Amino acid sequence: MVLIDFEYRRPADKDMGLVCCCLQVDNGPIERYWLDDGSENERLTERIITLADHIFVGFAIQMAECRCFYALGLDPRQFKWRDLYSEYKWLSNADDRWSYGKFTYTLKNKVECVYRFKPTLRKQKRMSAEEEEAVKKLQKEEAEAESAARGVKCVVEKCDQTLLSIEYHYGLLTEEDVEADYKVKSSTRKLILSGFRLDMHKKTILDYCASDIHLLGELADAIRVDMTLVSKEPHLVVVKGEVKELAPESLMSVEDIALGMGHWCAQNATYAMRGIPLDKDKLDAVIKYAAQIKTELQLGWNSDHPEFPLYRVGSSRKQLADFKLLRTQSPYKKMEITFDSDLFADMARSLEEIGQFKWKRTKAGDYSGDSEYLKEISGKGEQDIVYCFRKHKDALTSIKSMTPDSSGVIKMLTFIGSDGRQRPNYNPYGTKTGRNAASSTSFLFLGPKWMRVMVLPKDGICDLDAHSQEVAIAAAEYDDDNKRDVYRSPDVYMAYSQKAGAYPKDKPILTEDQRESEKWFKEEHWDLVRKIYKGGFLGMQFGMGGDKLRQRVLLSLPKNQRDTIDEDWGDRFVDEYHQTFNREYATVTLLKELYADRHEGLMLADGWRLGPDEDNILTVGNYPVQGTGAVILRRCCQLCDEAGIRIYATLHDAISIIVDSKREEEQIRTARECFRKAAVDVLGEDLMVIGNPEIVHRGEPWLHDSNAKDAWDRMASKHFPEFFIK
Repeated sequence: MVLIDFEYRRPADKDMGLVCCCLQVDNGPIERYWLDDGSENERLTERIITLADHIFVGFAIQMAECRCFYALGLDPRQFKWRDLYSEYKWLSNADDRWSYGKFTYTLKNKVECVYRFKPTLRKQKRMSAEEEEAVKKLQKEEAEAESAARGVKCVVEKCDQTLLSIEYHYGLLTEEDVEADYKVKSSTRKLILSGFRLDMHKKTILDYCASDIHLLGELADAIRVDMTLVSKEPHLVVVKGEVKELAPESLMSVEDIALGMGHWCAQNATYAMRGIPLDKDKLDAVIKYAAQIKTELQLGWNSDHPEFPLYRVGSSRKQLADFKLLRTQSPYKKMEITFDSDLFADMARSLEEIGQFKWKRTKAGDYSGDSEYLKEISGKGEQDIVYCFRKHKDALTSIKSMTPDSSGVIKMLTFIGSDGRQRPNYNPYGTKTGRNAASSTSFLFLGPKWMRVMVLPKDGICDLDAHSQEVAIAAAEYDDDNKRDVYRSPDVYMAYSQKAGAYPKDKPILTEDQRESEKWFKEEHWDLVRKIYKGGFLGMQFGMGGDKLRQRVLLSLPKNQRDTIDEDWGDRFVDEYHQTFNREYATVTLLKELYADRHEGLMLADGWRLGPDEDNILTVGNYPVQGTGAVILRRCCQLCDEAGIRIYATLHDAISIIVDSKREEEQIRTARECFRKAAVDVLGEDLMVIGNPEIVHRGEPWLHDSNAKDAWDRMASKHFPEFFIK
């Protein structure tokens, strides 16, 4: 086992700005390498190569150690890895034994010892403001009682998962150690990031780097003991419509699970370090005018949605009231575009009437604009005003990341190297289902589609994704023939409406192009049926109930079409769905019952687990499909790597690859085959369809669709006409 830790100062650059490295082989002496001046890079590289048969152990290796290997000219995928951060995520994922307990709570100037415990009553997504306030009151009472019983401050929060917190949890550090180490880490990282005369602080920095090595081995041993403990427990798994209990001897070995997670981190580091190539001139132009673009987005909302304006020129009423109280500054000195909470409340009240539901409120009694809540209540399509508002907020968030914050830092630029490539933090296993969870600030593909126009391929690039992946996975996982039939049809939603009796069996299922060309489809209002059944179908995939489905569909329909949705529509839709896909319904119902009764975790094909303490039963029901999607992506990337396909980005159910002009067709064909084979390997049948490739050739702008092009051209025509796309 090789314990390894790097220090670096430019994580967005290909060379990482390496400063130093410390490593320890087995229980030998700690070896130190100074890399800031490049004098020992070659010696370190040669030393690492001699250790290729060992397992390298680090913490959060995707953003650090694996990327530093890449900076040294080494391929991290050729080595065996253990990432203690991912392994602890594996332990704590919906498992109270590692989600709660005595952990440190790190503040700016203080480290406080607290006991974190799970409250008897917890906040839920759909709670009203009054219900949420009652829960908070009870939690506060529980915390006070727990504090009195334990003689230490208690809080009803999940534990931190920083290195110091985890080391403290395992008793490797005292509270005093954590406080001292926190101060040293904070000051030394600031010194390293400054990059100023680091040679003068060589010993200090090397000592700091070596200090992490000191406890890494003990932490690795402690985590391995706990992973072994969990591996001796039975887990539930869904296989072809059956919920089975995997006996401990049937589970993957702890070593295989750990090395698999470590390899996925190494893969993500490789893709990130290849980077997303950006057009620096276009990027600079957008950054230069980002503040004006933000204003235009805000005013654009008012003009595009005159029935629901949200912005006003000048201060809001609340701000004006605050100014009157302060009497120290005039609110009229600088007239700005302001989001008006009163206008937002007017919109929310109107939507409450349309969707016939009660909008979530904040503690102060205001209408909530929380992104997760908006995602929960919205459908898809321009008719759904909540969906439009979500997209509007996402666009504002992206453009704000391109404007200076209060300290003058442009956050997006912190992930863009000097070579003009964006290097995301993919955050492997960032969700409960094991999918990556990159931030939109670090990953341009999560922003509005027009942002892809700023991608400038140095080689050709190609996007490949799975067609309706969740439907295919559900059909295979639950062995549901009706869902297989729906998936194999030209249109999933119309095929389902036909099975449910809402679309005549003698009518053909049309493709997207046919729906546009066949006049009868719209004249007979089958487009309305499709819209309704699409909204309901997508909602059912996430386990929504009848009331929520009805609300979701009502919000997505024009005013003159809402009378087609009566009070009982949602409940009828749920019953129809369950009757049509009865095999899926029976399996998911049994899974939820067994999960609650047996208090056993769930396991995916490659060893990622959901612990036995997940509170949200919808997450339990969604886990087999969403988790299996993550497994397919990981398998696809492994096959692509082995076939020499160069992936530079992944997103949910899609991969983005680099292609050579002379071998474009061959490379795309190989990547598609890898994707198909990955699905077959995981699902056990050849069902999932890979969509048509989206190809951008060298030097071409990436025009994702006509809407993306139009959005870009609207900005370009006003601010940077030289980049207008004709």
